[in-house]
Amino acid sequence: MKRSPIEALVRAALEELRVAFRAQHPVGPYRADFYLPGFDLVIECDGAAWHGRPHQKVRDRRRDAYMRARGLRVFRIPGRVIVRDARGVVAAAIRWAAYKKFPLRAPAPLAVGGRARRLREDEEV
Repeated sequence: MKRSPIEALVRAALEELRVAFRAQHPVGPYRADFYLPGFDLVIECDGAAWHGRPHQKVRDRRRDAYMRARGLRVFRIPGRVIVRDARGVVAAAIRWAAYKKFPLRAPAPLAVGGRARRLREDEEV
């Protein structure tokens, strides 16, 4: 399958970042531009000529809902952003997906005297 110029830029950014990915990965009746299995992430490259059309926006929303219902995170990147900074926006997509998959949690309460409680800022362990 022929890649668009913006897909080629995203592919190069993924390769430079050394992230495992699959291009044109099938997801049910759809094909994801890029699938990153380690992050359950789909990156879609949205060129203005195709994805700017009203009927295509409806299809894209339906497609995104289908993928999200299967546990995938969908990150759509406009072509103009890819052309300006492909590596930066791909890195941002990966950070976003990593946070969604592995959210930061508050520290666990400390058990003191048989009861769990959080320490005050000025209190020592």
